Amino acid sequence: MATPAPTTATTTATTTTTPDPATEPPATPEQRFRRGKRSFEYRDCPAAIAALADLAVPGLLADEGEQLEVHRMLGICYALGDQKREASREFSSLLSLDPDHQLDPFEVPPPVMELFETQKQMMKTRLDELRRARERQKDELVDGGVLVERVTTLKTTPLPAAFLPFGLAQWANGEPGKGAVFASVQGVGLFVNIVGYWGSIVVQDQGPRDGYAQDEVDLENAFYFSHVAGLGVLLVGYGIGVADALWNREEQAVLASKATKRPLTPKELTNLRRIERAPDPPPEPVTPPPLTETPAPSTPAP
Repeated sequence: MATPAPTTATTTATTTTTPDPATEPPATPEQRFRRGKRSFEYRDCPAAIAALADLAVPGLLADEGEQLEVHRMLGICYALGDQKREASREFSSLLSLDPDHQLDPFEVPPPVMELFETQKQMMKTRLDELRRARERQKDELVDGGVLVERVTTLKTTPLPAAFLPFGLAQWANGEPGKGAVFASVQGVGLFVNIVGYWGSIVVQDQGPRDGYAQDEVDLENAFYFSHVAGLGVLLVGYGIGVADALWNREEQAVLASKATKRPLTPKELTNLRRIERAPDPPPEPVTPPPLTETPAPSTPAP
């Protein structure tokens, strides 16, 4: 009887390593700000306070708008948690940075709005001083320098446009009044020319075969002369219009010019002062021309 071979079981152990929170790099202020803002948007105020409380200290966030958001979100969360003292502190910091800040009544419940407005009334004197200080700062910036930005809109008139009839050339040059006058004159000339031409044709077609009466001759002559006169008015008006369009044509006409002024920022003023204080480049050395010896005149031997 054969003995069965022994079976060997192999067990593989899998070890899962859990990262130690103490060894993870700490989150940056910007990461904590985004985390707290996300919690605030989900109305998770305890998580928002935990992420944003340390960021209320000035200087951790480089962006002033983010610093304002930190005080606003903390103030609302503290007020919703009935921590009125902490909420008033955050609203005070918020108003100190932006004296004219307003909360959105569609986002903030009425009790929070009431606490915010109460804090604003308590700080009214200080907020007025902050507003006056900002106005003085603006005046100092204006005295320090003003940047003028000018935007000019140009219009290019092509040369073939000067040969357009019926005042279109003047319209292309930006002179609608003249365009209306030339359009009227040339239009009247064309109308009289067409009426005279077809009137003369009609009179000739309806006349008797054995000759015309004197009144028919006079009528036909009147139509003919009106035809010629209308053509003359049309051509003369067109010629004067082309000459006027060429005389007043500009390669680039200014349609609009708008200038805006704003005070120079401290950084721009610093750069300008740095340029003003920059030393002039040293003059290039002037190399004198090489000296050439002029030979003495030779004296002929006696």
